[in-house]
Amino acid sequence: MLVRLLRTGDDDTAAAVCEVLPTWLTPGETHGVQALADALVAPARPTKVWDAAARRLVQLLPGSVTGPVLRGAFDTLADRTRDPRTRGDALRRLHMCAEYSDQGAGEGPSTALDALADTLETVRLHADAARVSWHTAMAAVRDGEHDAPRWERVARQCEAGAGRPPTRHSVPSDLHRPEVRAALLAAARMLRARGGAVTGRLALDLVRAGGRATSWDEPWRAELDALRAHQDADTAVNALMVDPDGDGRR
Repeated sequence: MLVRLLRTGDDDTAAAVCEVLPTWLTPGETHGVQALADALVAPARPTKVWDAAARRLVQLLPGSVTGPVLRGAFDTLADRTRDPRTRGDALRRLHMCAEYSDQGAGEGPSTALDALADTLETVRLHADAARVSWHTAMAAVRDGEHDAPRWERVARQCEAGAGRPPTRHSVPSDLHRPEVRAALLAAARMLRARGGAVTGRLALDLVRAGGRATSWDEPWRAELDALRAHQDADTAVNALMVDPDGDGRR
């Protein structure tokens, strides 16, 4: 019923169905997810429809159905960016998928969001790509995993996008598990080793979070010292301004 309304209803009806349809989806459901994806890419649908579809799609739990369907939708939009007549519309839809990506379920890294990050990079939305990649890399950290390829992608996309860190690049505040701190530390060291300005800043953000969570026990003080000797002058100065004895001590 809802899938049929989404496909055949007017724009107001379709937008309303996009908002409620995910609550009715059962595990392994194919038709509902595909209907949302079709609404995302439908050329004739106005912003209120595809925007609602984008928001709900990227918030779906990762799964064997969700991933392939979303990858297909992202590929469709990427293909449209090659045509000057449809490029702007396709870029806007991909951008909004990125905007909603950090509001997802947050239960581990999502292959669908990996596909979104790759698509955004392909169409040169580097800032959006970096934000989505940061989100998936941090999802792995929350699971206690250092996923080096994801962090390499974060670094590459930040460096390609005017050398700026991702917007809203939050660091998990719940770092009480040793495996989560170890994953965070490994990511910080990898970013520092790249030697660039943007990756140095990101490494410092991770080190500050880890240091505060541990009252600046080792190895976080040593990692801060390494950043104070960073080859990027701004990173080194910003690291010198961090006071471990007054910054989040418990």
